[in-house]
Amino acid sequence: MRSSLLFYFIALWLVGCTNFKFRELQDRVEESLSGELGGVDDIDPPGTDSFSFVVVGDTHVGNAAGQIYADRVQAISDLGVAFVVVAGDVSQAGLQSELESFIEITSLAGLSFRAAIGNHDIYFGGWDRWRSVIGRSLYSFNADNVHFSILDSANGVLGERQLEWLKNDLASATQTHKVVVSHYPPWIGKFSSMFKMGSEEEAAILKDILSQNNVNFMFSGHYHGYDEIVLGATTYVVTGGMNNLIDPGQSKNFVRVSVEGSSIRSEVIFF
Repeated sequence: MRSSLLFYFIALWLVGCTNFKFRELQDRVEESLSGELGGVDDIDPPGTDSFSFVVVGDTHVGNAAGQIYADRVQAISDLGVAFVVVAGDVSQAGLQSELESFIEITSLAGLSFRAAIGNHDIYFGGWDRWRSVIGRSLYSFNADNVHFSILDSANGVLGERQLEWLKNDLASATQTHKVVVSHYPPWIGKFSSMFKMGSEEEAAILKDILSQNNVNFMFSGHYHGYDEIVLGATTYVVTGGMNNLIDPGQSKNFVRVSVEGSSIRSEVIFF
């Protein structure tokens, strides 16, 4: 009986992590694409078409478990990476102080960053603070020969407008490599119904868009662990391990991506 109650409350908590408010998503997407929030600068790494960057997920700055990022960021910088990409849940509760703390921690380590918005980042009206401190929730940028498309899946869905934007964004990109980043993954091999995008139809459309546009990697978070699969030409990586609330059987982790001309490869680092 006790174990059944525990499962019930865990299920309720997991459902609460996803907030399917389509109007909120649509408003963020339209505002991000309106031009009112400005553009997102490209990143120019040292060297030409030869650099590395790190993908971290679920830093949860503001929660005691989020101290992991502050403890690890200097070691990440010491790897010689050009920048950090965050696969959502930068903050614990979408507070301005948490977002500003993340920026300060990253800056003190000598790193620039780009981030996807996560479900924790929109808690308590967090979008108002995100757009003020960080900016758009849907955007793209380039780093030498790599094109990045950053999605807004903070509500567990993407919507038709965003999928259409992604298709056009990828089709117009001329860089050698393409990378897509989202908080919610379209696929995960563990507890899939709890931790991936809320619509199987959207996930299928997304995977088709990535396949049609020869995307090399899609990075996601949300699940506090690591998972990976190759579907067609795209490697789907779930890395939500930059915190101290790791899911059972998993380890804290981040991913280092190395670019060498026409080659791009990823390496998971467990710690």
